[in-house]
Amino acid sequence: MIVITKIFVAKMSLQNGRHFNGIMMSTSRMVTVYFLLTLAAAATAIKCWKCGQYSDGVGSITPCNNRSATRLEECPSNAKYCIKYVSELTTVRDCVPTCSEKEWWGARTFCCEGDECNGAFSSQPMKVLAFIAVLLTVAVAR
Repeated sequence: MIVITKIFVAKMSLQNGRHFNGIMMSTSRMVTVYFLLTLAAAATAIKCWKCGQYSDGVGSITPCNNRSATRLEECPSNAKYCIKYVSELTTVRDCVPTCSEKEWWGARTFCCEGDECNGAFSSQPMKVLAFIAVLLTVAVAR
């Protein structure tokens, strides 16, 4: 009976060790998932077309002097909107933390919240066409 008890205690200790190790593994996995989700959240910063600079709070506008200078950039984490400011003489594209659409004295401010939404044209129709092309390719391949 003593031998059976010792075997049982040894077996329980081994199982408890595995259980503890399983908890540690589970915690380690949770920490890994947490960091991956944090990185994914950081990677979701909005991307806006930028040319010139718009600062509504101080009423400052730095115009875009060269259309070829327009570039797609990832915005700072506090920027939630893409903006396009259009007047008779200039267009400014930028990203800003807050935005309100305005129209005054022949100038207009447009606000949007999606990637690349402040471009000269919308990329949404191109995305739809690409999706349709993929569907047609899959349908024909069957």
